[in-house]
Formats: sequence, C-alpha cells, structure tokens
Amino acid sequence: MPRWRPVRRWLAVAVYIPMPRLTIWPTAYALFHTGYVPVRSFWNAGSYLSGTALSLEHSARKGQSGHPEGSTPKTLELPGKGKLMQSGHPYTKFVRRLESIVELSSEDIRLLSEMPTSVRSYDTDQDVVREGDTPTQCCLLLDGFLARNKIAKGSTRQIVSFHVPGDIPDLHSLHLGRMDHNLTSLGPTVVAFIPHSYFHEVLPRSQQLTHALWRETLVDAAIFREWVVNVGARDAIARVAHVLCELKLRLQAVGLVNGAMFTLPCRQTDIADAVGITAVHANRVIQELRGNGLIQWEGKTVTIHQWDELAQLGDFSADYLHLRKEEPGSLRITQQELSGERLHMRGLPTT
Repeated sequence: MPRWRPVRRWLAVAVYIPMPRLTIWPTAYALFHTGYVPVRSFWNAGSYLSGTALSLEHSARKGQSGHPEGSTPKTLELPGKGKLMQSGHPYTKFVRRLESIVELSSEDIRLLSEMPTSVRSYDTDQDVVREGDTPTQCCLLLDGFLARNKIAKGSTRQIVSFHVPGDIPDLHSLHLGRMDHNLTSLGPTVVAFIPHSYFHEVLPRSQQLTHALWRETLVDAAIFREWVVNVGARDAIARVAHVLCELKLRLQAVGLVNGAMFTLPCRQTDIADAVGITAVHANRVIQELRGNGLIQWEGKTVTIHQWDELAQLGDFSADYLHLRKEEPGSLRITQQELSGERLHMRGLPTT
C-alpha cells in the first residue's frame, strides 16, 4: 500500500510534536515502518534490540549537542515494556570505531556530532548501494550488518567483507564517483546517510579527523588483503573460524560483545559466499566447530567457548585490524589481548 506511506509519515510527525514524551514509541514505530526518516526535522529516539542500537536521530544544530538544549540522553520507561527506548546519537558507534584505531580530540568529536544525517531502514537482502551507482552521500551503519559483495557470471555472489555498526563502508565514494560493488543488508538493518558535502566542508578543518578517515580506508584495505589470503590459502574450517574471530573483535571494539557472545544475523549461505564454499559445506563446517566445543551458534547468537583454539584453527592474528594498543576506557580490548606470546595469538581476547 505505497499510497499510505506519506500519510503515515506526516501523521507520525504531527502526533509527535505536541506530546513527545507520551508518543515516542508509536512515533518511532511509525517512522521505522515508513522506511525513510528525514532525521534533521525533529528529535527521535533509538530502540535497543538484541543488544544492538537502532538509532533514529537527528543531527545536532551547529555547535550544540545532539539533543534539545539542556537535555541529555536518557532511558525512557515504557508501560508494560520495561526500559526499551533510549535516546542517543547516530555518530556514537562511528566515534567508537575511529577511537579503536586513532585518538580523537574533543573538537573532532564535536565536528562529528554535527553530521547532517537521514536514516533509512532495510529488510534482509536489500541493496543499500548498488554497483554502478554514483552516490552523493556516505552510509553509516547504525544497526545490523552489511555485506560488501560482487556478482560474477550474472548470478554467483562473492562476499568480500562484512560490516558492523559504526562502519562507513563506502567512505571511498568521497573520491571514487562510481560504485564497483554492492552493499547489501544481512537481516534488518538501519543506515544513516551523510552528504559528501559535509565531509568536504569539515575535513579541511581537522587534520586529525582527516587522518582518522584515511586510516579507516587503509584498515579496510588490510581487511581485503586478509580475506584474499583466507579464501585462497586456508581450508574451509579455518576460513570460517577466521571470519568468526574477526567479527568478534570488530564488534567488541564498538561495544557489541557480551562476554563471549555476540549477535550475528548471517545465514549459512552468507558464510558460504564469504569464504568461497557451498552452503552444504558451510553447514558441515559449522557443525564441526560446534561438535568440537569451540562455538555455540543458536539462531542469531554466537558464543565462542574456546577462543584460543578457534584462533589457532583459523590461523588468526589481529594485526591486520590495526587496533590501538591503548584503548579508551569504553573499549574492552586490552594490551594483553592485543599481544600474545605466540604469533597466531596476537590480538586474541581471553574468554
């Protein structure tokens, strides 16, 4: 019923304005259901589901925080629901991602807080950006997972990287005008779009922020190199083990790991396309990892029981992720975790 989408969208705005505290949940739901949110127009809220943040928020007015003057992010009690809704900033995980590789100043964080964003939600297997597109904005992943992929021979998909909340997977589009691959959602996904014009205006004002984003693209390139080695030089079970180790560290860097457990919406076909094997083979490999007691994979939740053994099996070293050796207090990747005694143990968290 496409004709109802504009009606629902404007009705949600109209209801929201006079009674913001009473209607924040139905408003957020209505906006999410429409599929597109012009976020600069009003203050919205985020829904924290399955341990990941679903952020639907506006960009801050210049020189101010991301909330109305005098207010701070707060948890809202919902009748019969508990503490489900929480306000926040769309740039929060992006800042945490950058701080996992470089140090940002308070001025850099302030500049990031002024990002003009619009937020859009996607269902499973929807293309956020397609090969051949000429984007004028970058996408910041707020919730869910994205797969960078190419289609060979018209039908065969090869996933060349996964992306987690806090990533801007198409940052290169600032300088490369045409996309040469697809970015596709894995499960329900929320993305904030940032105009290229914002980066062109802000980056000349901050050498450190320019350095951080340049370093981010270099880390992406390092991940690509490691994935080539993973597919070309390791056997099937090592490939899957390696990908699981990488995803845990990357999710941990943005605060999305609970002990040894994290959310992974990938299907076995997605894992198969990422490591270059068939779905049937991927199923056998995952069952073997389970049977050996290395992991537990139930639904969308993965728990790594034997990190050292899994890392050794996957020939995993975190060097290519280039995580900082001294992390901010908000990050739980310690110096000891980044420098083990054995070569293949470097970067492995203790679980």
